[in-house]
Amino acid sequence: MPKVIYDTIRGLIQEGGSGIETTAGPLQLHSYEMHDNVTETLNKTTIFHLADPANGAATLTLPANPPMGMVKVIIVIDNSNNTVIKSTNTTLGGDLTFTQIGDGAIAFGLGASGWCLLRSNS
Repeated sequence: MPKVIYDTIRGLIQEGGSGIETTAGPLQLHSYEMHDNVTETLNKTTIFHLADPANGAATLTLPANPPMGMVKVIIVIDNSNNTVIKSTNTTLGGDLTFTQIGDGAIAFGLGASGWCLLRSNS
């Protein structure tokens, strides 16, 4: 897959390499999902997941067999109830429970090995 460059003068350009690059400032991603009072498996397409467990706990499972290098960001924005990331499909030794606003994790896809999580607990 070629590298795609966005330039404000020349538009979209393809070059050798991989990834996306812009000369017009930071790349902005506006795709996210909200999770409140649910038990669900996250999809493989959304990057940002906001846990808003105001009406009940949010229990989230990362999808199996993520593409190598896929990234997901999970952030807690309400602490009325717990947010739990299940250890299924991850390198975690057990479920991860978040209780405070600002708690969260960055998940990095490892293919058949699942997800590696970098986490922050308040």
